[in-house]
Amino acid sequence: MSLKKLITTTKIIYCAAAFGLLDYAHVAPQHKSNFLVFTLTETIKMTQAFDFEKAMAPSKAFAALAIEKSESLIALNTALLNKYSAMTIANAKAAMEVKDAEAAKAYFAEQNAKAKEIMEGLVEDSKAVAKISQDYTAEVQKLVTTSSKEAVEAVKTAVTPKA
Repeated sequence: MSLKKLITTTKIIYCAAAFGLLDYAHVAPQHKSNFLVFTLTETIKMTQAFDFEKAMAPSKAFAALAIEKSESLIALNTALLNKYSAMTIANAKAAMEVKDAEAAKAYFAEQNAKAKEIMEGLVEDSKAVAKISQDYTAEVQKLVTTSSKEAVEAVKTAVTPKA
């Protein structure tokens, strides 16, 4: 067998194996040593050429952004939980102070203003949550446009044969 034919056959076998179309058990006996040597050599070359840090940078950036925005959302939700819990407890304590009809009339008169205050607060709090979401979406879009090119280049560099 000529060297050119041997290399071509070995590359075809390697490519078939790399894509899961062929495994070592199905390699013809006369090609098994070539298959192993080529596979090992090409795997080492790809691993050395592949810049994992550069290729993983977009994933790391997305994870960092998700963590940052999750922390912001958790902090906001914690603050809102404290705010609305305090309002509820204060309102319950005020209700427990009602001892007569006059106090009940005053308590129920305040409820309208408190309900309005709570609704306005909910609108503002919803805007704060929406702002976190909008910021996250904008930053993800920015990351996608800037990072996808870098990741593609890292992969191209790794799979492009060196002369």
